[in-house]
Amino acid sequence: MKKIKTFIVKLFIAFFLFIFSFVLSQEIPNEFYNFKINKIYYDNGNNWTKLSTFGPNRFYKSFNKTSQIHDSLNFDFRIGAILKNNNTALYGYENISFKKYFYAYLYARVVDKPNAFPRFTGLPRNIDRSGYVSGETDMSGLGFQNEWLILQMGRGRQSWGAGNDIQLALSENSPSYDYGLLGLSFKNIRFRYFHGFLGSDSLTYNRYITSKGLEYSNLKSFIFSISEITIYSGINRSIDLSYLNPVSSHLEIELNDRQNRLGTKSGNSVWQLCLDWLIIPKLRLSGNFLIDEYVIDKNDNPYYGKSRYAYSSKISYSNDGRKDFIKVFYFSSVYIGPLTFRHGDGKNNFVVRGKPLGWNWGSHTNELKIGVDLLYKLKIISNVEIGHRFVGKNTINSNPYMSHFPFMDDNSVNISDESEGLFFSCHNQWWLKPEFSILCSLEWVNYTNKVDDFIFNIGIDVYLPKRFRSK
Repeated sequence: MKKIKTFIVKLFIAFFLFIFSFVLSQEIPNEFYNFKINKIYYDNGNNWTKLSTFGPNRFYKSFNKTSQIHDSLNFDFRIGAILKNNNTALYGYENISFKKYFYAYLYARVVDKPNAFPRFTGLPRNIDRSGYVSGETDMSGLGFQNEWLILQMGRGRQSWGAGNDIQLALSENSPSYDYGLLGLSFKNIRFRYFHGFLGSDSLTYNRYITSKGLEYSNLKSFIFSISEITIYSGINRSIDLSYLNPVSSHLEIELNDRQNRLGTKSGNSVWQLCLDWLIIPKLRLSGNFLIDEYVIDKNDNPYYGKSRYAYSSKISYSNDGRKDFIKVFYFSSVYIGPLTFRHGDGKNNFVVRGKPLGWNWGSHTNELKIGVDLLYKLKIISNVEIGHRFVGKNTINSNPYMSHFPFMDDNSVNISDESEGLFFSCHNQWWLKPEFSILCSLEWVNYTNKVDDFIFNIGIDVYLPKRFRSK
C-alpha cells in the first residue's frame, strides 16, 4: 500500500510539472540530445553559420518565407525523469512558439538529492514529498526572435567564449540567474548584451551582472569577438540605469561617477578576446584571453603588483571516415590566475549562489588534457578524457565571497590545501529511442597527498513527448 501511495505522489508531481509549464525552448537544456550533438557538429565543421562565441546553445529557427512550421501556434512539451544510481530528478520542459517570431519556454526540475545533479542550486526543504526535497526552475523565459533581432527576458545562464568546455568568465555549467537579453545580427556582425540579477544575501546586499560584446563571423570558418563583463553590487542597491546602456563601458561609468554608488569599488569588470577558427574543414582552433586587471605601476607585493588574467585554448581534429561514425580528438589548456575573478569587495567576485559563473574549478588553477568525443549512428555519444589539473589554495571555490585583500600576502590565508594530479573520465549516453537513453559514467582523480577519488554512475533518462500545431 505504501508503494502505491508513493507512486501516486510521484505521478502527481510529474503531472503538476506538465500542467503548469507553458512552454521547443530557444535555449537548449544541457541534458538534451540537441545540446550534446550540436557541440560535436561544430567540431566537425558543421553549422558554423549558427556558431557564436555568445552562447549558450540555441535551437535553430527558420525564417525562410516558405517555412510554415512557425506560422501558427506550436506547443511542444515533455515530462520525464533522470535516474542516476539511487537519485532521481523529475523534470518538465515546454515551449510555445507563435506567429514565427514569439516564443516562451520552461525547464524545471524536482530532485531527491540536490548535490547529485549538475547546476542544481535549489534550496532543500525541511520536509520532503515522497522523497523529493527541492525544486528549481533551471531555464524559463519569454522572447522575440527574427532574422536580425533577439529580445528575451527570463532565467538561465550565458556562456561566452570560443570552443567547447573552455569558457572562462561565463559558462554553461554555472547556476542559473535572471536576466534580460538583447541580440543584434547584421550579416557578419553580431552584438550581444544582457543584464541580470545574481541575488542578494540576508543583509539585502544586491548583486547584478551586465555584459556586452561585439563579434565578427565570416559565417563559415572564422569568428572573433571582444566583450566586457561586469558585476556590481551594494546594500539595497537597485538596478543601475547607467549600466542599462548597452554600449557603455564600466571604466567610463565608474571613473566618472555616473553610477548610483559613487567611487571605484562598487563594481568589477573583466575584458575578453575570443577566437574560433576552422583552419581546414576538420581542424578547429579555439582560444580565449581574459584580463581582470592590468597593472602598469610597479608594486612589491607578488600578487597586487601583477596583472590578473586567464586564458584557454583548444585544438580539435575531426575524423568521420565512416558516414555514421564521427570521432573528434582534442587537446585543451586552461589557466586562471590566483586573484582573477576576485575583487576588493568580495560581493563583486565572479560567483553566483556560491559557485563560479565561469570555469568549474574557479581560479588559481591550470589544466591540460587530451580527449575524444564519439558519435555513432546518431545514437551513442561518448567522451573520454585524461589530463593533469592543479587547483591552488586561492581558488574562488574555497571562499567565493572573500575579498582579494587577505590573499595579497601569499602566506596569510590557507583556506584549503593545494590539489594537483591526474584525472580520468568516461561519459556515455545511448539513445535506444529518442525518448529513452541509458547513462553511464566513470570518473577518477589522483591528487597529491589525497586519497584517490572514484565515482561511478549509471542511470536512465526517459520522457513522454507531445507536440501540438494549430493554424
